[in-house]
Amino acid sequence: MVYGAHFKMGYTRDTSLQPLQTRVETYEIKFPYEDVEKEKGKPRVREIRAREMDVTVELRYQPDPAPGEAGKDSFVLHKTTKKVSIK
Repeated sequence: MVYGAHFKMGYTRDTSLQPLQTRVETYEIKFPYEDVEKEKGKPRVREIRAREMDVTVELRYQPDPAPGEAGKDSFVLHKTTKKVSIK
């Protein structure tokens, strides 16, 4: 059985940026960790090396579809920095 295009639209994800609309995206960022053996004979314990990180996100526009250099071949539309921490 072959489905038409209207059924296949459910499989795609909208990644376009529409004018005058706010888009919220969620990303998972792993904090740096280290597996440490505290006592001999006991299982390893995972310790987080940093409890806080500064995350910088840049939204760039690249007119040419070919990959280029980050600072020369694209324009920064929006840049934000946020401090994230583990509670």
